[in-house]
Amino acid sequence: MGQDVDVDVDIDVVQSNRESWLRRLRGNPAFIVHCVGFAIFTDLFLYGIIVPVLPYALTPRFNIPEDQVQIKVSGLLAAYAAGLFTACPVVGWWSDRVSARRTPLLAGLVVLAATTLMLMLARVFWLLVVARLLQGMSAAVVWTVGMALLGDTVGTHAIGAAMGVVSIYLGCGIFAGPILGGILYRAGGYYPPYALALAVLAIDIVWRLAIIERPRHRHQTPTSSTSTGHPATDNGTPLWTSRLPAIIRILSFPRVLAGCWLGFICAAVLSCFDSVLPLHLEEIFGFDSLAAGLVFGALVLPSFVVSPLAGWWLDRRGTKLITLVGCTLQVPFLILLRLPTSARPRTPQVVLMCALLALNGVAAALALPASLAEITLCVTEAEDRHPGSFGARGALASGYALYNVMYAVGSFVGPLVAGAVRDAAGWKTMAWVMALLEAIGLPIIVLYLGGPLRGGRKVWLGPVDNKPAAVPATHANDQIAPYPTSTHVQEQEQQHEHETIEKSKPAPVAVASAI
Repeated sequence: MGQDVDVDVDIDVVQSNRESWLRRLRGNPAFIVHCVGFAIFTDLFLYGIIVPVLPYALTPRFNIPEDQVQIKVSGLLAAYAAGLFTACPVVGWWSDRVSARRTPLLAGLVVLAATTLMLMLARVFWLLVVARLLQGMSAAVVWTVGMALLGDTVGTHAIGAAMGVVSIYLGCGIFAGPILGGILYRAGGYYPPYALALAVLAIDIVWRLAIIERPRHRHQTPTSSTSTGHPATDNGTPLWTSRLPAIIRILSFPRVLAGCWLGFICAAVLSCFDSVLPLHLEEIFGFDSLAAGLVFGALVLPSFVVSPLAGWWLDRRGTKLITLVGCTLQVPFLILLRLPTSARPRTPQVVLMCALLALNGVAAALALPASLAEITLCVTEAEDRHPGSFGARGALASGYALYNVMYAVGSFVGPLVAGAVRDAAGWKTMAWVMALLEAIGLPIIVLYLGGPLRGGRKVWLGPVDNKPAAVPATHANDQIAPYPTSTHVQEQEQQHEHETIEKSKPAPVAVASAI
């Protein structure tokens, strides 16, 4: 009988260890980073899978005249951006007030699944517009809540590396969506691309259900009074200021505004390719949806190599220099896109187009991770300097909501401007306009991104010792190198395991009776 008791205790211990291992995995920062990355992959995959489909399906399926296809495609891309723009502030406010960010993430996934079904079953154009609008709203959840969850999980020390990983998923989504959409559309028609999209959604929902978040409690301070008699927090911030929505107060941070402007530029340039590149490739090379999707690969494949390197640099040297290099290089690379023509032989022209798109992809991969990381770096620094000013759960979601509002504006402006300029003046003029838009942002990067110019060497090249800055005491558990098991989760699971073992042991009297 005593041996039976020992066996039961051992079985309970093994089961407890197994549960503990699984829970540690689900709460591991690396697991959460990849979960957020896959959520972004899903959003962009579903966004891109119809890019090579709609230009070729609008006329036969929706009876759109061929001379109106360009403006209709641009309108659908703009509807997505409008949904993103509308939903971001609300989603940011909601996410900073709920106890678990997983709840809005799952709600956004439900909306995304519904919009995919609408796109698949639609037979009238206005329903496509509604579906793309709702798809943009679901994207607001992924980009706002997902990025905030990322910042909560890894902190400021590894945010560059995390954004590098996310950028790889981003590139995979942008690359795989158009290619697989083109292949499936040419092989099976309108419905197979959406069937694949639903399968990806099924994987995503399992992954999102699996994550275990880390508790996120920022500083809380009681209120006092300022010398002027107005109520204030202990850090001296007037209480009326702290009552303003976080997204409004964040507007006073130049670094956040610089990061948002950079997000606007990146969105405008990348979305303009979605709008005009398939039709331009059909015009000069006679490419169908599959060939156009393959050419898109040249634009996004460089991010697989460049984005991790950019993240590595960000964590050690800051955001200013690498972003300035990327944006400066993209100006001439955009202008050079006017060189490929329909001249014969065609192969050298196709190679030239792919090479120029690849160079643009390298430049974009240098800039995009920095724009994302800048929000976490600036908002976290503000919370450390003014504890409690953003409430118990911080304002990362509000910061990324503001970023995504600007990204949505860029996604709205880019397709409309690129499509209108191409229709009115041709592809070459469009390339000049996009290059000019990129150049306008360079002074803002120099003056504000990563800190003001008076910051000296530290702003441009990072700390003198070439190491990341010290972790603030309030975020000490955020430090990972690069993604070890979360200290907080590990301590919780060790305590849970110890309690389980103690409870499973029979009392001495019971053992004696059994014997």
